[in-house]
Amino acid sequence: MQDLAFQTPPHEKRYRMKGHTRMHFAFKRAFDFAFSIAAAIMLFPLMAAIAVAVGVFDGFPIFFAQDRVGKGGKLFRCYKYRTMKAASPAYMPKGKIDHSFYVTKLGSFLRSFSLDELPQLFNVIKGEMSIVGPRPIIADEANIHILRKERGIESAKPGITGLAQIMGRDALSDVQKADYDKAYCINSSIIMDVWIILMTFGVIVHRNGYKENI
Repeated sequence: MQDLAFQTPPHEKRYRMKGHTRMHFAFKRAFDFAFSIAAAIMLFPLMAAIAVAVGVFDGFPIFFAQDRVGKGGKLFRCYKYRTMKAASPAYMPKGKIDHSFYVTKLGSFLRSFSLDELPQLFNVIKGEMSIVGPRPIIADEANIHILRKERGIESAKPGITGLAQIMGRDALSDVQKADYDKAYCINSSIIMDVWIILMTFGVIVHRNGYKENI
């Protein structure tokens, strides 16, 4: 896979590094690894049940893998449970195609509670993602790449959840999401990560900011 060249010009400020030491990133990686291992073990029965349900009701493949942009523009394979029909287009630009036409009934349920993203725990274990961080985007989302580059946050690992997800999720504009991602990168800490994780449960249960056609 070819990596993307997202190089921040010298005059642009890398907010991700402000006030953060190597110790901070070491603690964050240790937290991510331990949390994702524990979560994968505890949630294994649920994850297995979802895999069986997808196979029975929607057929194979069970998982959906797609290249996403990681830290520093490096591409990685991001995993989810498949929530769309097998014959769906490989790439569907946001706002240009009605995604709901392709999403299965089971897939709609999984998406509404973010259960389709549970396989990303293994991306965290591999070190490609963090539990908390900016959402992983595809290479063709040029506008979001520009917004992130302008804010100096492309050096952060993408996360399963993040500040933007608990502050409005799909109801936010791309600019608002980028601003929340910048705020997270400036103020990132283990305590903040724990707070975002706890808040995420409430957002998921109440489906705050969830929109089907995203």
